[in-house]
Amino acid sequence: MISYARQNSEEQPDGTSPAADDHIAPAPRVSVQAFCETVETAAVREVKEELDLRVEITRLVGVYSRAEDRTVVVVYAAAAQGTPSITEEALEVRAFSPIDIPWQDLAFWSETNALRDYLGSGSRPERS
Repeated sequence: MISYARQNSEEQPDGTSPAADDHIAPAPRVSVQAFCETVETAAVREVKEELDLRVEITRLVGVYSRAEDRTVVVVYAAAAQGTPSITEEALEVRAFSPIDIPWQDLAFWSETNALRDYLGSGSRPERS
């Protein structure tokens, strides 16, 4: 299963404010606290803060960037130790099987690319 969190629409990681009902994103997105921690430590911390969930990173999925963006997205796969919770930063939490991912509702281009890489194919899973 792949978990997603509907992010609080008041503050998006990329500075935009999409309507809360319009976009979902694999959670969480991470910012390294002024480089006082490793990217891996920041990822674990952000998951705990945003989903009240402890995780153990299992592997690097990929690093994503575009020339027009000022962001580099580093995506890890992780093993969850518990169940994600609704928080101020994750207004809704749901799980989807790969075939049921709502691709058209993903909030960020990087999530589409990361999910494709995580699932091991260059395209979206097909419904039968």
